[in-house]
Amino acid sequence: MKKRIVHLVVFGLISFFLQAQTVSTFVDEFPGDAELSFDANGNIYVNDSGENGVLNGKSVWKVTPSGSFSLFHDNLPSWLVGSIFDLNGNLLVTGWPPPGTISRITPDGNSSSIISTGINGAGSLEIDELGNIYVAEYLSHAVRKCQPDGSNCIPFSIGNPILNPAGLAYVEATGNLYVSNWTNGKIVKIDSNGNPTEFAQLPIPHAGPIKIYGNIMFVTCPLRHIIYKIDMNNPQNIDVLAGILDNPGNVDGDTSIATFNTPTGIGYNNGIFYVAETFQGTGRLRVIGGVLANESHDRKEFSIRVYPNPAQNILNVRINSQNLNLINVFVFDAHGCKMAIQRPKIQAKHFELDINHLSSGIYFIEISSTISNFSETQTFIKD
Repeated sequence: MKKRIVHLVVFGLISFFLQAQTVSTFVDEFPGDAELSFDANGNIYVNDSGENGVLNGKSVWKVTPSGSFSLFHDNLPSWLVGSIFDLNGNLLVTGWPPPGTISRITPDGNSSSIISTGINGAGSLEIDELGNIYVAEYLSHAVRKCQPDGSNCIPFSIGNPILNPAGLAYVEATGNLYVSNWTNGKIVKIDSNGNPTEFAQLPIPHAGPIKIYGNIMFVTCPLRHIIYKIDMNNPQNIDVLAGILDNPGNVDGDTSIATFNTPTGIGYNNGIFYVAETFQGTGRLRVIGGVLANESHDRKEFSIRVYPNPAQNILNVRINSQNLNLINVFVFDAHGCKMAIQRPKIQAKHFELDINHLSSGIYFIEISSTISNFSETQTFIKD
């Protein structure tokens, strides 16, 4: 398990941008132009899909929060698509062309290995709270589920309404996995048993990578140069986040006038919404301010209580927060190792956490905001 320092701290929400939604350039020109991920320190890792429209990129580039970039790892299976960190801090990426691979890159970027192969058009990746890996299998109209080590990749959901899946987004609070269809622009919801249902329909086809933060799903349409947002509570409510349909460009400014060129990688971290796109045959990294201004947590409303303490089999957790779908739940042992836990079902600001599998000792439970840079941690004892 990944080591980390456990401490009790509650940060106030610090907004990087003003409330207005504006687009600005973060990294003007570098090879990264595709899907992206974030490490625990806020660094951004951006795939290189290739140059001048030739889809043969083999490298991942690291961008610091200050905007400097460097090569993180090279010589991976060509046309990198999916990108996500596993629970141990390794970066996972997919190579699209047959035989279709998932590669694992060590946290220092010094080495990599192929952990899965034979994926028929390996696309976007997702991870659940137990470390299981989900991969979009574009050419088979399927989503595969693999063990955390990349083995035993079996079909999790296949066929109608899944059609050429491009993007994946997992919601831990519900256990639902969302899939974007490239061909027809549908968004499909897959429950924890692998049952798919139609969730939303974009006004255009070519839906690409997707991300979910709070009550909003963000969907890129790279070939149409636009990014949509969908209300998760009312999926018929679909609006443009940024970009102008079929009008490629690199104009900064208010989202009503800003343009993008093949926006592909998107992600929100520490108050900043990032977009990786094409620029002059290579890549560019842009940021959009004010995207989740109305979805944030308030420090005053964010607190937790655990009981009984000590506990034997079940730990009760009471959360004081208005945005329960904007939180992550983690458990660490006294050495800072992250424990595998079953996803809790939050009801009426309360959930029960099964700790029966934990050994006796001292543990820490951390409740953190998915969109704000603060968390609260409390100690409990497992008898």
